[in-house]
Amino acid sequence: MLTAVTQINDRRSHRADRAADFNSLARWFAQAPDDGAAHRLWRVAFALAPARHVRVNAETLGARAQKNESPRASWLDATPMWLAPRLRQTGRAASRGAASATIDRSAEKAHLTHLAREQAAQLQRASDELLRGGRRRLAELGPLNPVEFRLFLELLAQALAARTTADACSQACSADGSLRSVLEPVTGSEMVAVPTTDGIFRGRDHWITIESAIFAAS
Repeated sequence: MLTAVTQINDRRSHRADRAADFNSLARWFAQAPDDGAAHRLWRVAFALAPARHVRVNAETLGARAQKNESPRASWLDATPMWLAPRLRQTGRAASRGAASATIDRSAEKAHLTHLAREQAAQLQRASDELLRGGRRRLAELGPLNPVEFRLFLELLAQALAARTTADACSQACSADGSLRSVLEPVTGSEMVAVPTTDGIFRGRDHWITIESAIFAAS
């Protein structure tokens, strides 16, 4: 409950909303007139412009001298100057002494990959479980395991934040855009308890519908 309230307050009190920003960015990509515009938007949004100062050699210096460019030329129009970061810092293009030993991180990477796959599988199982119920009352939910409960709280918080008045229906999508929740108030509703494996969640009863946002859009 505290997580849901915190998300609602953050949404109302802060202009920065990562989920809304990514939704706007996705809409801009969908509205891009061609692939070239989409690529330019990608580079601008994620700061993927190439670095100019990577290395310097005789060829780049000769090409720059032949063009006779002014020192006041904009870097957008000038020939790129390649400069190694080590040369900028130490005055040497390469470090002295033997090369540093390469650390094998394959075991750590495999462990992180395993954890990521396991978390994705748990989230998919929780999503499938919530999708089975269709339109139902909050009192009919449960028992929910920790992953299902966190996903339910996320959907509930998004729907509550999108509500304009206390008696209005609202709908919202999960952070990854895969699920959509529709929250409908119940006149004269009472407080209900939703059992979870970690305790009891209590809130005012509503009709809630959780469905796939992908199928709903199609």
